[in-house]
Amino acid sequence: MKNQINVSVESTEDVELVEPQWCLIYEKATGKVIHIHQFLPLTANDRMPREELEKAAMTALEPQRRGQTESLGVFHAQAGDRLEPGIVYSVDPGSLKLSGKRIDILKRIEKARQPGKKK
Repeated sequence: MKNQINVSVESTEDVELVEPQWCLIYEKATGKVIHIHQFLPLTANDRMPREELEKAAMTALEPQRRGQTESLGVFHAQAGDRLEPGIVYSVDPGSLKLSGKRIDILKRIEKARQPGKKK
């Protein structure tokens, strides 16, 4: 599959693999995801409470948003959900379902470099 990233974890000890936690911040009006926050717990006991994950995601946005967060929503990906690079995600404001559309990042960069084109 094109644009796929494979990750392999090896250890000399027995290792418990724990699912990452994902918190997506999106614009309530459009559903456009503007920030994806990932937390990688070392063990199941290290999982971050949802409220803390949300706070960490919003804190990461603070320099750009300057406290203007009332128009933003929070979406927590479910265990087993896989978020991939090269996908633009959105949250349907009505159903609160996550969807994604694959983009060709090289074409997007080339288009942005063309004179007279909006970035």
